[in-house]
Amino acid sequence: MQSDPIIEIREVSFRYQNQKQPVIQGISASFYPGTVSLICGPTGSGKTTLIRLMNGLIPHFYEGNMTGDVTIDGINTKSTSTAKLAQIVGMVFQNPDNQLVCSTCEREIAFGPENLGLPRSEIKERLESAIKVLGIESIRDSSPNELSGGQKQKVAIAAALALKPKILVFDEPSSNLDIESTARLVDTIEMINTKLHATIIIVEHRLEPFLRIATHLVCIADGKILLHGETANVINDDVFYDIGVQVPVLLKIFHQLARENIYNGPIPIETKPGMELLKKML
Repeated sequence: MQSDPIIEIREVSFRYQNQKQPVIQGISASFYPGTVSLICGPTGSGKTTLIRLMNGLIPHFYEGNMTGDVTIDGINTKSTSTAKLAQIVGMVFQNPDNQLVCSTCEREIAFGPENLGLPRSEIKERLESAIKVLGIESIRDSSPNELSGGQKQKVAIAAALALKPKILVFDEPSSNLDIESTARLVDTIEMINTKLHATIIIVEHRLEPFLRIATHLVCIADGKILLHGETANVINDDVFYDIGVQVPVLLKIFHQLARENIYNGPIPIETKPGMELLKKML
């Protein structure tokens, strides 16, 4: 039996102030606890606006005209402050430098719980737990300015986890990372999902590193959701290959082979098994 959605978007449209056209048009979608959803679409398709709906930045921070409703863990975002929503939905932004404001990593991670006015014992417990989960004991006393891009990303994630959110949203997290750092980030996100049972939402242009851990794919274009389902089903749909996203080459090859009736199995998501299967077919 499927649980109730932790995020429910019902017939939502949104037009930013001073813009003529809506960025989001009549979107409806449900996201379930413990899933990892990868949101993709061309530039300007409405991806960032979609996640702003999830943490209440729309309608509380970004002004405009919104219709429809967004419910997060049973709470309507229209009638709930962003401060309260931040305890349910943690955000990790594209550039960690815009998120890190304290003199040391330890202070950065404790900043959120301190602002909630929690007891010192609770703050310490959350601090130590986040540091342990991310494995950043060695840099806890360092200044964020001294860190690599990957380390900054981990501190930003730890700061979000210290608020104990049920949902963690990543806005293009790999944009400032190299291939190795991105691979480590993917492993970290997978570990958080597995250990903490957090619901994960990832907006990304670079799909390939994240497809392995994505239980669901959301394809958005021109402010509308074109596809939303389990990853294995979405990557078998012709629409996925025509909306203007960076589809991994291996997926394109198997999709074409399937269209030509040369291959009739499931399209492999992971590179290594996919390459081995391709070699057998040659």
